[in-house]
Amino acid sequence: MAANRIGKYVAIARFSARMCDFNSRLDRTMQPCRDALPADYDAVKAINRESPEALSLLDADYFAQLLDLSDYFRVIELEDEVAGYLFAITHRAAYDGEEFQWFRQHYAAPFLYIDQIAITTTARQQGLAQLLYRDLQACALEAGAQYLLCEVNYRPFNTASQKFHRRLGFVQVGLLQTREVTVSLLAKKLD
Repeated sequence: MAANRIGKYVAIARFSARMCDFNSRLDRTMQPCRDALPADYDAVKAINRESPEALSLLDADYFAQLLDLSDYFRVIELEDEVAGYLFAITHRAAYDGEEFQWFRQHYAAPFLYIDQIAITTTARQQGLAQLLYRDLQACALEAGAQYLLCEVNYRPFNTASQKFHRRLGFVQVGLLQTREVTVSLLAKKLD
């Protein structure tokens, strides 16, 4: 177990040097995607609270759990402020989330599970989420993952997120009733 953790941290350290692709329509003052720091935690929680209809609340326990389990926890800045974040977990994690467990039962190949991605309301529609996904995909490929997996609300339907994920090449591979919602289970095969 300790060797897996060490390998995980070595892999993460290599990914930390990655820069996001700036050939987008973003303002050139934007900073690259980077590893989240403790100083970012309050901003991440504030961004999370902006979308209660689409995200599970990052209360103290859940946030601590994600910090412990996530192999990828990065933020993206706009004008020197944290404007978004992404948490992802490898297929090997000891995570009990219903959606994650569904994917573990249905995917034997290595994957990264996207637990949360969020962009602050004032920075949406600027390509930040796409940059976080590009960064995640590069890290996933380098780590040998074959899939990116996530869930998006199906009932109630999250139109913006469903369209966004389809544009990025995700396809629906199942539906799951969980808590008070039904979610689309989405997968993207990495090449």
